[in-house]
Amino acid sequence: MNLNYAWNRQRFAEPNLPDVESEENAKTVISRLRFVAQFVFIGFAASIAFHYGQGHIMHRGYPWNTYLFDPADRFNDWYNPVASARMGDPYFKNHVAISNYFPFAYLALSIVSCKSHGASLLIYMTLCAALFPTGVYVLWNKTVKPQIRDRSRRWQAALLLAASLGFSYPLQFAIDRGNTDVLIAAFCLLYVALLRTRYASLGSVALAVGIASKGYPAAFCLLALADRRFKQAALPLLIAAALTVVGLLGLAGGLQHNIVGLNTAVTLWHNLYVVGHLGMSHSSDPYHALQYAAERWRLLRIDILLGLYHIFSFEFACVCAFFALFVSPRRWQQVTAVCLAAIIFPDLIADYKLLALLPGLLFIVADREAGSRGRIALFCYAALLIPKQYLFDDNGMSIGIALNAMLLILLAATVLVDPEAWSTASRLAPARLAWYLAVLPFGLEICRRLPLTEIQRKQSHEMAAL
Repeated sequence: MNLNYAWNRQRFAEPNLPDVESEENAKTVISRLRFVAQFVFIGFAASIAFHYGQGHIMHRGYPWNTYLFDPADRFNDWYNPVASARMGDPYFKNHVAISNYFPFAYLALSIVSCKSHGASLLIYMTLCAALFPTGVYVLWNKTVKPQIRDRSRRWQAALLLAASLGFSYPLQFAIDRGNTDVLIAAFCLLYVALLRTRYASLGSVALAVGIASKGYPAAFCLLALADRRFKQAALPLLIAAALTVVGLLGLAGGLQHNIVGLNTAVTLWHNLYVVGHLGMSHSSDPYHALQYAAERWRLLRIDILLGLYHIFSFEFACVCAFFALFVSPRRWQQVTAVCLAAIIFPDLIADYKLLALLPGLLFIVADREAGSRGRIALFCYAALLIPKQYLFDDNGMSIGIALNAMLLILLAATVLVDPEAWSTASRLAPARLAWYLAVLPFGLEICRRLPLTEIQRKQSHEMAAL
């Protein structure tokens, strides 16, 4: 019997959630949702009080008077791409902002574009109101709802979740900016929710649209690989590739013209938002926290720091992928590892991108056996949902940059640093997989297949015989 196949069946043949509903399950789920809702509400109220006092009592302007972005720039993450898409050649006639979305995104935006800002905003709000709650509900229906038998308790849990997300800072920030990450988060939620159902192909199409728009949702295909659902792992990537080609051909100028334009726009965006400071003020990634410290205290040159961070982010994504495929003992850990790989691998995590963590949050709420590790992770999730725009310096940078980065690092350590899981995986996994870890520190060759030693081959045959 194939050992790798048997091992994966043992780990993930069934969802890692209790099949038998019980009163204890319901109490656990509701207590966790109540904790998140209370945490979010207190954080939201504290931020409102702070910024109201700074703006209306101390008469300070932006950024002291709001935890969101500059009110003068509201919804421009929607208005600007739509205006560029309407011109037909977004990479070379890009209105005001840099056109750094993938070609399919502009092709889709050109369909819904209109000259009136009011009508354009109505389209955006309608899409958000339709898709995001749908994604949350479908995943809720597959994870949390089965744990609660009583109908009144289900309504209580649903209201607590709705309040937690409605008051959450990443969702508010995304809508305030008019950013499409609200829609991409919905596509990711649908993919994760439908992966183990007969509607998995529909989820794959949804994820493909997200990948063809911004790229980073491709990490969620790891969940299909872990389940040995190779069709659902390949389908989103193939559809996204096809949509990208359609976008390149459909925009003015044709294939080569738009490839050059996209490369130029991404390079310019990288220089301004990653190497520069335009992406720092509302970011959650460790890089910008380190960049701020390095420049303020003259610790390291930015080019050296960025090079080191690229190595770190690549290695981190590899470890998350390996953990999700071969190690994770609980489904919530597996999903969270994939969510972290999706958002930390890029250099910039704008605060709205934290919405990509929501699949992990729902899984941890539903897993009654998450234990103390789960409680720490739940705290990290709740803390990431609240605004932390306090203590600004002269350049408008707040302490939230460092706090969110530290919370993401704590969440990653809570999920990935699981000695028991790694020990179990080292005994159950095919011996060949041990070589994958050996090349990770070099950041070059992840999948080099080295020959097994005689002892490893013997151990592998013995385990397969079991």
